[in-house]
Amino acid sequence: MKFLSAATGCETDERRQLPDEANTSSQHQRRRVYPFEPTPVDIMKNVTFYLFEQIEKKKLIGRDQLTKANNANNELNRYEALACELAAKYWRLGKRVLIACESLQQAERLDEALWQRSPEQFVPHNLAGEGPKQGAPIELAWPERRGSSPRHLLINLLSQIADFVTVFQEVIDFVPYEEHLKQLARERYKSYRRVGFHLSTAKLPT
Repeated sequence: MKFLSAATGCETDERRQLPDEANTSSQHQRRRVYPFEPTPVDIMKNVTFYLFEQIEKKKLIGRDQLTKANNANNELNRYEALACELAAKYWRLGKRVLIACESLQQAERLDEALWQRSPEQFVPHNLAGEGPKQGAPIELAWPERRGSSPRHLLINLLSQIADFVTVFQEVIDFVPYEEHLKQLARERYKSYRRVGFHLSTAKLPT
């Protein structure tokens, strides 16, 4: 049975594979995994897409004050600002988080934004390859420098899904308002589904 996702415009297929189908699929869809293999208990894997809407500049209130505050020092966009807030939230819940950035420049912007937080909101973090041996609870990686220690949550800022995504049980991604970025999100949505993730959407935190 197929359903149409209101968030991405993609069909979701609820039909479960028969055992023979699953074996055939696994032979043709082998993916490179980095840096460690998933364990047999990694059964239910989830991706949550946060949905962004168009906003009017004169209505920078409520949730968009978050972006305004984060932009004060280093010009984070809305998705980057939310990634920082979500990383801090899940660290407070005891999770180790990897933020997958598009480039070193983006990773450095987020790194600086996290350093600029007030002392009571500070979260331990580092760029990949820096910090303690096992990395800080929040790590910022980019394609040329990947994290190497196991983590609970991936926050994806890449335009495509990371080729190591299957080692994570929880992933956060974003559906931007801009049409060209929304189309890339649709492609990621389909890619997550193909590798076995359960997909859901969420509104922005208020």
